Amino acid sequence: MNKEKDTAKSAKPVSLRENVEKTVSRSTADKEAIDISRTFEGTERNESDVTKCPLADDKESLRRCKKSRSTEKVPSQTIGFPAKLPPKFLTEITIKASFEVPEARSGLVVSQAMLVLHVKEHSVFSDKVAVCDFICSINDHEITSKAEFCELIRALKRSAKPFTMKVKRPIWNMKTDHLPKGYDVVYVTHTDQLSLSTSTCIVGDCIVEVSGTPVTSTAVCSSIILKSLKEKKYVSSLFLDTIK
Repeated sequence: MNKEKDTAKSAKPVSLRENVEKTVSRSTADKEAIDISRTFEGTERNESDVTKCPLADDKESLRRCKKSRSTEKVPSQTIGFPAKLPPKFLTEITIKASFEVPEARSGLVVSQAMLVLHVKEHSVFSDKVAVCDFICSINDHEITSKAEFCELIRALKRSAKPFTMKVKRPIWNMKTDHLPKGYDVVYVTHTDQLSLSTSTCIVGDCIVEVSGTPVTSTAVCSSIILKSLKEKKYVSSLFLDTIK
């Protein structure tokens, strides 16, 4: 009984501050252990990537392998317009241009499929290339990837020589003799700037048919357009054009 009392007396009381410090140190140690584990997992992933790489025999080969991945060409089937787009909706145009000053910018923004997304005003290709143009070739050299196109543009800037560029451009409006009878129509009341709608219609146009289906309401019109874009990647519509 006396020994238990002596033990109780000799026991040193632990303050609240010491408890907090121990808890913090323990959580810090746990965090470091987690960080080490994550680092180890990341190392294993990197090593597995190197193992999969066929050129990972030395540092130079590894560098070439990483570069080849970053500049990998886009498969030919993803270049250009959707495969289901009928050829009658496209026209081929040859553009002549040159970089008079090496510092001049092309002013082009293109997608991985080599479709023009934006043309900067007062640039080399301003008033020559249009949004949605598909860049096919430069000086009769077929373009197979966006990276290749950028390399050719840089070379043309350095040389400052004139060059030709072939593009395929959508035919946005075509005359037709087919006119449905007895259908309701949907009137265009607004078009967003720099959108596909600005190239195809203007405010006041009447949409009477979309992808061969008669339009009876705005809801039907919207649903057919979205369905056609999702399935075929393009849409054809029949308009009653306004008198300009």
